Amino acid sequence: MQKLLDDIRTEMETLKGCVGRMEQRLDELQGKLAELSELLQAGSRTQTPEPLKPEEPVAPAPPIQPSVRPVEPQAEAPKPAEQPAEDGVAASSILGERIRPAADLRHALSLNDSFRFTRELFGGDGARMNRVLARLGEAGSFAEALSMFGQEVHVAEDNEAAADFVELLRKYFN
Repeated sequence: MQKLLDDIRTEMETLKGCVGRMEQRLDELQGKLAELSELLQAGSRTQTPEPLKPEEPVAPAPPIQPSVRPVEPQAEAPKPAEQPAEDGVAASSILGERIRPAADLRHALSLNDSFRFTRELFGGDGARMNRVLARLGEAGSFAEALSMFGQEVHVAEDNEAAADFVELLRKYFN
């Protein structure tokens, strides 16, 4: 038992020495920081912009003489006749194929929105938000997703983050 107490005392003395050295180092660093701050302030006060030097005159460039060639009319290539959309597919649906919606609800969020919703709607619990997003992504319609969101997340009706999240759901499902 006495050996254990001696070991603890030895370790305590070692720790006290370390703390003392850390305090000394902290004092040194704070002194250096104060010196650097003073130098920065002194430097910003003494620096003045250099006066602008007048420009030296430059010899004018020789005039440019345009070369003129007659333009020959070119025969226009025949444009292919516009074909009507097959099977009644409208141009907007073709555009919809090119601009694909996000693969899942998680990818529909911007990074800023992800952080914001995690903080304001899910109390900082990112894993919970990801689980809820996965469930909402499996919903068949906007109404179903909205109902699931209401069950999972309990926030005030005037919460701006909740309104933005509902708008995101509306865009995702429409």
